Amino acid sequence: VEQSLNRYVLADVVALVASEQSKLATKFLDSGDFLKCRQTLADNGAFIAKNALLVPTDARLIELSGKNRNQEEQVKNVKSTSDPAANSYRKLQRADSYEVDQQMRSRAVAEPAKSSSSPRSR
Repeated sequence: VEQSLNRYVLADVVALVASEQSKLATKFLDSGDFLKCRQTLADNGAFIAKNALLVPTDARLIELSGKNRNQEEQVKNVKSTSDPAANSYRKLQRADSYEVDQQMRSRAVAEPAKSSSSPRSR
């Protein structure tokens, strides 16, 4: 089973799920539920770390792990939705999520063209 694991696809899925969890953490932050925000980021970090063990050389997961740690650190002492740290977190999270979303979109556009020339589709 481990040999049949498509590590590239796994890394893509982990990046997408991590991005969505960061967006959820931002929603909790915006609603003032700082505990849920922090817990979501902690769970996200654990999810990334667990899956990164399966693809330890994937630079995207290493980068995601670092970004998630930074996000956790930023919201650690937030006590208000207008806190400067909360605003900084929002900006960075949205930029990170946008980057992941754009990468997924560009791959989705490129993949159909690539797969249509495969021997199986002929």
